[in-house]
Amino acid sequence: MAMTRLAPLLFLTGCVIDQNQWLRPRDLSPVWLVDRLRILAVVAEPPEVEPGDLATFTALVPGPADVPDQVRIWLACPPVLGSETTFAASCSLDPSALSDTATVPDGFIGLEPGLPPSWRVPDDALDGLAPEDEEEGAYATIQVMSLPSTAIEDLSADIDFTEVETGTKRLVVSRAQTPNANPWFDDFRVEGVSIPEGTTVEVDPNQPYEIEVVLPDAAIETYLYVNSQGFTEERIEEPYVAWYADGGEIDEHFTLHPYLQSSWVSPASGSGSWWAVGRDRRGGMTWLERSWTVR
Repeated sequence: MAMTRLAPLLFLTGCVIDQNQWLRPRDLSPVWLVDRLRILAVVAEPPEVEPGDLATFTALVPGPADVPDQVRIWLACPPVLGSETTFAASCSLDPSALSDTATVPDGFIGLEPGLPPSWRVPDDALDGLAPEDEEEGAYATIQVMSLPSTAIEDLSADIDFTEVETGTKRLVVSRAQTPNANPWFDDFRVEGVSIPEGTTVEVDPNQPYEIEVVLPDAAIETYLYVNSQGFTEERIEEPYVAWYADGGEIDEHFTLHPYLQSSWVSPASGSGSWWAVGRDRRGGMTWLERSWTVR
């Protein structure tokens, strides 16, 4: 494995909740810390589709090495038109329905490992909207549930939902003139040094390091937007990055373009990863991961 040599925790405060029955905010892990199984991102490709189009999905789901083997169930709900949000709050699926291999449960679009998730948007997904509203579109709901593989092996058993991690993605369904595309990162840097994929960075103990991703200009789109007065405006995306790590301390969880660097303080020992999750504020997402080890 290649090695690259390179020369305050978030404290939350709050009141006691329900006579100590629940954790106080100050007792919670920092939002950037991956100390349990977590769904950090759900990416749709493409992130904006027309009725009849096919979208595929991937999820970033890191966690500690001792997490049991997982399976991921994927669900899709078409847009709910006529509501204020045009957003289906949730999908539902009885996992026991997966035992009937003769039929596909309604809303089921994937089971990993084995069946990568994909969904073809119904041709009538926007029926009932005026032409000008079709350009703005509506949201379909994509849900992913990660749960221990033993829950699928024994579908008759009760599921302990404290062991289930869920994530939701809003997929834009529209007839927009400038549909969204996912952004991408050109580079991951530590202290200004480019870190290729598959490289582990050696760091000194208890030292600060600048970590950074590079978003090329071509990944920032100009698009048309219909404002509340019904007029079409030209806008430019405003991307940002959410930073995560499974050790050390991250100073800035969110960084805004064009300043996509954060400060990370290494722990006294150990090894782990950084994750940079980028969003363009229109539904487009991307991520990069790099590994570190304390020498």
